[in-house]
Amino acid sequence: MDKKLSSFLILLVILLFSLSTTVFAASDAIGKSKPDDSFLMEAFSEPVPEYVKEPVPTEAPVITKDEKTEQPAPAFSVKRRTYILAGYGSGAVAEDSWFNRQFQLANTDYKATTYGKGPYTLINSILTGGIEVRKGWNNNIMFGLSVFSSVGESPEKIIKVSGGELTGFGRYDISSTFVNVYFYAPISPTLEYYWGLGPGVSSGIIEWREESTKFIITDYENSFDAKGFGGQLFTGLDWRLFDNFLVELNLFYRGMDLKAGNTTVVSLSGGGANIGLVVAF
Repeated sequence: MDKKLSSFLILLVILLFSLSTTVFAASDAIGKSKPDDSFLMEAFSEPVPEYVKEPVPTEAPVITKDEKTEQPAPAFSVKRRTYILAGYGSGAVAEDSWFNRQFQLANTDYKATTYGKGPYTLINSILTGGIEVRKGWNNNIMFGLSVFSSVGESPEKIIKVSGGELTGFGRYDISSTFVNVYFYAPISPTLEYYWGLGPGVSSGIIEWREESTKFIITDYENSFDAKGFGGQLFTGLDWRLFDNFLVELNLFYRGMDLKAGNTTVVSLSGGGANIGLVVAF
């Protein structure tokens, strides 16, 4: 019995040792292997949106000198424009000239007439009109050549005097030429502001006629030439009605006295306003 029991115990120990060895070998194999959990991510795989992708850097194209295009011109520019302007307006002139003093003396001589004064009206305002050509120099500057006529008139009047009539008339017609420079600036797409200045020369004819039948028929009529040099300042607005058609308002001050010899016979010094129509191309 003891022998049998000893053999049984030995066999049991051998079985337990073999079983433990097998269990440890299996657990070691399980520990060294990684679980395959790829099936868990298949349901969550989505494409990456474009906006979260990092941009791929690209090199800027190299532009050679020959490939460079001309820069666009400024929104406002008179560089490529030509203006042809026809204007008309009026102005006030100084009264202190030889011509007006003659009228004053004549009115004093005839102040005892029925009307208490002579027939002459002092010339203190003129009408002026003419044309001008302007050419753009750069984006904001234009040069102009203007030719215009200024007419001052003491209209013909007839007054009654004792035993007769007195007729008086005085007039001058002056032609002027000015070289001007204009500085432009935009106010809006259809409105332009400018100012400028320019020297000029003038020449014209002075006419004065007087007829009296008070006692005997007496006629007096004279005309002579006058010349002058001066300058002007001006400012104004151009209103663009169409691409090539504008209306212009011009305010000016002109300083110019016309002389015959050393005598200032007519004064054109004074301010005024012109309105003009402009064709641009």
